Amino acid sequence: MCLISGNKGCVSSLEDSVVAQVVKICGSLGSACRSAVALPLSRIVDLNQSLVTPIALLNCVAWVPFLKQGGPWYSSMCNHWWGVVGLKSQPGKDYVLLSWLDFGTWDLTAAKMLLKFTGQMVRAPPGSFLAELLTELRRECLRPNNYDAWLFGVLRLLSLGLSFRRDACLVARVDSMLERIRDEKLSLLVQIFADNFAARALSDARSRLAGRPAGPNQKMCVLKAWVGQEANPPPRFRVRTLPFSRGSFNLLARLVLGELPVGRIRAVYQHRSSLSDFGKSWFGKRACLHCFLEKDTLVLDSEWHWIFDCPKCNGIRAKHPYLRDSLESIRSNSEYAELNDLCKLLNAIQIDSRLGFSVVSFVRQAITLREKWMGDACVRGRLCNTPGHWSRNLIRFPPCAEELPLDFEQAFWKGWPWIFSNESRWFSNDE
Repeated sequence: MCLISGNKGCVSSLEDSVVAQVVKICGSLGSACRSAVALPLSRIVDLNQSLVTPIALLNCVAWVPFLKQGGPWYSSMCNHWWGVVGLKSQPGKDYVLLSWLDFGTWDLTAAKMLLKFTGQMVRAPPGSFLAELLTELRRECLRPNNYDAWLFGVLRLLSLGLSFRRDACLVARVDSMLERIRDEKLSLLVQIFADNFAARALSDARSRLAGRPAGPNQKMCVLKAWVGQEANPPPRFRVRTLPFSRGSFNLLARLVLGELPVGRIRAVYQHRSSLSDFGKSWFGKRACLHCFLEKDTLVLDSEWHWIFDCPKCNGIRAKHPYLRDSLESIRSNSEYAELNDLCKLLNAIQIDSRLGFSVVSFVRQAITLREKWMGDACVRGRLCNTPGHWSRNLIRFPPCAEELPLDFEQAFWKGWPWIFSNESRWFSNDE
């Protein structure tokens, strides 16, 4: 540890070596898990904890205090978890996962190991190896401008979960840290540290998520709304206890993270050639095309519209009576669902795995049904066929601002439907 201190090249080489080994074993493990489709996610998490974590934390007591927050080691920690849930890695966006998934982070494990090791040193008999090592490590702190000393790094990490006397001098703060670790019961300190560290990490992740751009056309709209429930912020999903398979949880993750093929995000870009000016309008490109063509309704094509309201999915809901009854209970007899109802559904899934399996099955079938219907309705090279009772081709000549209700924009982004069947100027008289 004393040899590593101050040698940034050595620390960088160690970090790169550990990350390279982690990437190798994660790649091998990922290939094996992808072939085992029905393997429970909890089992995959256990395999990662038993095979990847020991490599990532090999001799970590010696070098973790010298690492910088946000460096390659910290980044690789979340990068491989993106692979575990079956999604493409998003470097630098670890807070997206940490804000709703509890999978056990390397930095927490490493910090607990540092706390226990420091506790062993301060309790070691005088003259023993550990006592002499602590003396040398503290002496290292007294060197001028040696801000990279090992004990300073330990202080920075442990301060994330424990409080120490606020002294102006760093050495005095180190002494305060050593004194508290020596005088208090170590097992209790470890528990207090773990609880505070996890709570702080969760708070930081959700604060960063809250700083993301807001709006119903943003990918993180569902996740931000769910974690931002003011009345009762939900706990994270504990991935080590989830009953879902990797494939099933992948669909649930796509629902939460805005990865489903809904118009509010994708704006039907792949079908623009079939939608003419309607697909270019701010509302047309994000509206549910099925409801528009077959139900004379303009409504935001969103995840909550899919699950709760879209008539195209009525047949799927009928096949899942437990899900259908749960949705009716959540909606509380309101005419249409809102984003808040989807948040309530996610809350219910946390305590009812049966409901979670039903939602996953629904989403899988809805994606297939939607893709087939869109492929039939939007044939490449020609415009969508319009209903025979329309006297005006609303695909080529969509409603202009003057023809829409005054509150249409606000209502549309909330997911409220506008049924325009009473707009007689758009329909044939002989319908």
